[in-house]
Amino acid sequence: TLLEKFNGGTFTYKQNDAFAFSVPKYPKILILHINRFVKNNLAAIEHNPTIVQFSPSSLSVPSDPHGMIDAPINYTLLANIYCSVSDDQERTAKSFGIHLKCPATGNWFDIENLLVREIQPQMLFLSESYIQIWQLQE
Repeated sequence: TLLEKFNGGTFTYKQNDAFAFSVPKYPKILILHINRFVKNNLAAIEHNPTIVQFSPSSLSVPSDPHGMIDAPINYTLLANIYCSVSDDQERTAKSFGIHLKCPATGNWFDIENLLVREIQPQMLFLSESYIQIWQLQE
Protein backbone atom coordinates (compact mmCIF):
# COMPACT_ATOMS: atom_id res chain seq x y z
CA THR A 1 0.00 0.00 0.00
CA LEU A 2 0.93 3.63 -0.27
CA LEU A 3 3.47 4.76 2.32
CA GLU A 4 3.69 1.26 3.81
CA LYS A 5 7.44 1.73 4.19
CA PHE A 6 6.74 4.61 6.62
CA ASN A 7 4.28 2.86 8.97
CA GLY A 8 6.90 2.29 11.68
CA GLY A 9 6.45 -1.49 11.59
CA THR A 10 7.91 -2.39 8.20
CA PHE A 11 11.65 -2.94 8.31
CA THR A 12 14.16 -2.14 5.59
CA TYR A 13 17.34 -4.18 5.76
CA LYS A 14 20.71 -2.87 4.64
CA GLN A 15 23.78 -4.99 5.29
CA ASN A 16 23.59 -5.91 9.01
CA ASP A 17 21.17 -3.14 10.04
CA ALA A 18 17.38 -2.93 10.11
CA PHE A 19 15.60 0.40 9.73
CA ALA A 20 11.98 1.32 10.45
CA PHE A 21 10.65 4.65 9.18
CA SER A 22 7.62 6.59 10.38
CA VAL A 23 6.01 9.93 9.57
CA PRO A 24 5.52 11.95 12.79
CA LYS A 25 3.43 14.66 11.08
CA TYR A 26 1.95 14.56 7.62
CA PRO A 27 2.68 17.52 5.31
CA LYS A 28 0.01 19.88 3.98
CA ILE A 29 1.11 19.12 0.42
CA LEU A 30 2.06 15.60 -0.67
CA ILE A 31 3.95 15.19 -3.95
CA LEU A 32 4.04 11.69 -5.44
CA HIS A 33 6.39 10.73 -8.25
CA ILE A 34 5.67 7.67 -10.38
CA ASN A 35 8.85 6.38 -11.99
CA ARG A 36 8.10 6.10 -15.72
CA PHE A 37 11.58 6.13 -17.23
CA VAL A 38 14.36 3.72 -16.23
CA LYS A 39 17.80 3.38 -17.76
CA ASN A 40 18.54 -0.28 -18.56
CA ASN A 41 21.91 -2.05 -18.78
CA LEU A 42 22.34 -1.04 -22.42
CA ALA A 43 22.06 2.68 -21.51
CA ALA A 44 18.69 2.90 -23.21
CA ILE A 45 15.71 4.51 -21.53
CA GLU A 46 12.78 2.15 -20.94
CA HIS A 47 9.26 3.47 -20.57
CA ASN A 48 6.83 2.02 -18.00
CA PRO A 49 3.27 2.55 -19.34
CA THR A 50 1.43 1.21 -16.27
CA ILE A 51 -1.85 2.99 -15.56
CA VAL A 52 -2.25 4.03 -11.92
CA GLN A 53 -5.84 4.12 -10.67
CA PHE A 54 -6.73 6.60 -7.95
CA SER A 55 -9.67 8.58 -6.61
CA PRO A 56 -9.17 12.33 -7.09
CA SER A 57 -11.44 13.12 -4.16
CA SER A 58 -9.61 11.18 -1.46
CA LEU A 59 -6.21 9.65 -0.78
CA SER A 60 -6.26 8.04 2.65
CA VAL A 61 -3.12 7.37 4.64
CA PRO A 62 -3.10 5.91 8.15
CA SER A 63 -3.02 8.61 10.84
CA ASP A 64 -1.23 6.45 13.39
CA PRO A 65 1.57 4.17 12.20
CA HIS A 66 0.99 1.80 15.13
CA GLY A 67 -2.75 1.37 14.54
CA MET A 68 -3.92 2.99 17.78
CA ILE A 69 -6.16 5.54 16.04
CA ASP A 70 -8.44 4.41 13.21
CA ALA A 71 -9.19 7.81 11.62
CA PRO A 72 -7.15 8.12 8.40
CA ILE A 73 -5.59 11.32 7.09
CA ASN A 74 -7.21 12.36 3.80
CA TYR A 75 -5.74 14.26 0.87
CA THR A 76 -7.47 15.66 -2.23
CA LEU A 77 -5.83 15.83 -5.64
CA LEU A 78 -4.81 19.31 -6.83
CA ALA A 79 -2.83 18.46 -9.95
CA ASN A 80 -1.87 15.41 -12.00
CA ILE A 81 1.10 15.80 -14.34
CA TYR A 82 1.07 13.11 -17.00
CA CYS A 83 3.33 11.92 -19.78
CA SER A 84 2.41 10.89 -23.29
CA VAL A 85 4.96 8.82 -25.17
CA SER A 86 4.80 8.08 -28.86
CA ASP A 87 7.25 5.56 -30.23
CA ASP A 88 8.33 5.58 -33.80
CA GLN A 89 11.23 3.62 -35.23
CA GLU A 90 13.81 6.39 -35.09
CA ARG A 91 13.08 8.18 -31.84
CA THR A 92 10.73 8.40 -28.87
CA ALA A 93 8.75 11.62 -28.45
CA LYS A 94 7.56 12.66 -25.00
CA SER A 95 5.02 15.32 -24.18
CA PHE A 96 3.74 16.32 -20.80
CA GLY A 97 0.40 17.73 -19.77
CA ILE A 98 -1.36 18.57 -16.55
CA HIS A 99 -4.79 18.02 -15.09
CA LEU A 100 -5.75 20.92 -12.81
CA LYS A 101 -8.76 21.34 -10.56
CA CYS A 102 -10.39 24.76 -10.51
CA PRO A 103 -10.84 25.60 -6.81
CA ALA A 104 -13.81 27.89 -7.48
CA THR A 105 -15.94 25.47 -9.50
CA GLY A 106 -14.42 22.06 -8.73
CA ASN A 107 -14.13 21.29 -12.46
CA TRP A 108 -11.08 19.53 -13.88
CA PHE A 109 -9.12 20.86 -16.87
CA ASP A 110 -6.59 19.14 -19.12
CA ILE A 111 -3.81 21.48 -20.26
CA GLU A 112 -1.36 20.31 -22.90
CA ASN A 113 0.72 22.88 -24.78
CA LEU A 114 -1.80 25.64 -25.59
CA LEU A 115 -4.84 23.36 -25.59
CA VAL A 116 -7.14 23.67 -22.57
CA ARG A 117 -10.23 21.50 -22.28
CA GLU A 118 -12.56 20.46 -19.48
CA ILE A 119 -12.52 16.77 -18.55
CA GLN A 120 -14.48 14.49 -16.25
CA PRO A 121 -12.79 13.37 -12.99
CA GLN A 122 -13.21 9.73 -14.06
CA MET A 123 -10.85 10.36 -16.99
CA LEU A 124 -7.90 11.47 -14.82
CA PHE A 125 -6.48 8.03 -14.18
CA LEU A 126 -6.54 6.99 -17.85
CA SER A 127 -3.40 8.98 -18.60
CA GLU A 128 0.09 7.94 -17.53
CA SER A 129 0.50 9.87 -14.29
CA TYR A 130 4.03 11.12 -13.66
CA ILE A 131 3.71 13.52 -10.70
CA GLN A 132 0.68 13.98 -8.48
CA ILE A 133 0.16 16.87 -6.05
CA TRP A 134 -2.22 16.24 -3.14
CA GLN A 135 -3.46 18.69 -0.50
CA LEU A 136 -4.30 17.75 3.09
CA GLN A 137 -8.01 18.01 3.89
CA GLU A 138 -8.52 20.15 6.97
